[in-house]
Amino acid sequence: VLYLGVFNYEKGVQEIVKAFSFIKEKNIKLEILGDDGTFLYNYSNFYKRILYFKQIKVIKDSRKLITELNKKGIQINIRGVQNNVNKWYENADIVVFPVKKVHQARPVYEAGRYALPVIVPDYENFEGSVTDGENGLVYQKGNARDLADKITRLAGDRRLREYLGGKNKIKTLKYHE
Repeated sequence: VLYLGVFNYEKGVQEIVKAFSFIKEKNIKLEILGDDGTFLYNYSNFYKRILYFKQIKVIKDSRKLITELNKKGIQINIRGVQNNVNKWYENADIVVFPVKKVHQARPVYEAGRYALPVIVPDYENFEGSVTDGENGLVYQKGNARDLADKITRLAGDRRLREYLGGKNKIKTLKYHE
């Protein structure tokens, strides 16, 4: 499972990590790409720590849960900022975009370029990009257990992944250059 985004609340890192706490299958692994938030977490300036309190808490809580899950055999890898994400898309089976607020659907199109299915929350702005069961799966926003169920469903069904990924590629090529 591929997650591209920074370690922050709006991008949904906490939700994807929490979803993995509900996944029982040990063969499903999560690759986290993007800024790991170290620069925020390491702020020593009191005012900046107050200003970024919410983000720092998300980073701290997410890292703690990742450590706990990895100790239990769940595979969550923090890969950091990447200059070229092509190899990650080429080796992924599923792309998850668990944003916490309305956001541009760029990862949906990037996943489509590589014929990958995508899982997104049920925000109205994704309706034109992802149709549940057609080119990806949609989960109830804020519901990490529902996200875990969708990940588990796709991870266990290669034919469904290929079908949704193929449809995502067609939709991407039709509407995005």
